[in-house]
Amino acid sequence: MLSVIVMKEMGNEPFDMLKAQRLRAVRSGRTFVLTSYRAYDEIGQMGQMGRRSPKLRGACIGLGSYSPDGAFRERTKQKYKRLKQTIMKKLLVTLVCLVIMGGVMAQEEHLSFKGVPINGTLKAYTAAMVKAGFKSEGTTKDGVSLLSGDFAGYKGCIIGVSTLSSCDVVNRIAVLFPEQETWAMLVYDYEHLKSMMTQKYGEADYNREEFTTYTGDNNGLKMHALNDDQVVWYTGWTTELGDIELSLVGGSYGKGHARLMYYDKANSDAVRQSAIDDL
Repeated sequence: MLSVIVMKEMGNEPFDMLKAQRLRAVRSGRTFVLTSYRAYDEIGQMGQMGRRSPKLRGACIGLGSYSPDGAFRERTKQKYKRLKQTIMKKLLVTLVCLVIMGGVMAQEEHLSFKGVPINGTLKAYTAAMVKAGFKSEGTTKDGVSLLSGDFAGYKGCIIGVSTLSSCDVVNRIAVLFPEQETWAMLVYDYEHLKSMMTQKYGEADYNREEFTTYTGDNNGLKMHALNDDQVVWYTGWTTELGDIELSLVGGSYGKGHARLMYYDKANSDAVRQSAIDDL
């Protein structure tokens, strides 16, 4: 059977030589390499010949119903155009990643966590966190590096380090504080952390704290509402280097956590701009 592989443009290679290569491939059963649109058109003609010639019919099995007219050539050009667009997008993403990585050498400013700028590869940043006193707990299936340790006066916190979706550059840090079983204790942690954040970053830039369902003063109903995503409880600070958001999130059944999220502006904006350029 004749195998067809698209490699590259043929350039100025004589057309008769291409035809001779094709015929040799058919006779020997070897793989024939298509190197141009014209080669595709030739295979289309071969497909038509295969219907009339028993010798070529076997070689044309699997090539489909190709037509030697302009329609086939146009379809081939469209496929080639889409391939070029895909390659260009991948090159653009790679370029964006290189620019972001170059921010370290250019001494670009980034939001910091535990005194370490939120930048660099996941492996490098995880190593920096271990050096800062955290214990590495491995990496999730989604590519989030997990660590554990003490933070802001709380023991047993879980830290998640995330990278951009398009390349291995850290842009987001999450801190999950110890789990609480009662709403009162959960709100205490939240208010205590909010007070310290306000002292460091000033008054919050946005805030929303409410239930989207009725709970009354029942602790159990409040905790269940939190786990059912019926609680909207967050406060955020916007800085020149990025955003920091404190919120309440559900934990294991009937329990919850206070959570801090750190978003680096420089790295996130670079990839956002790349996505906008695609539109």
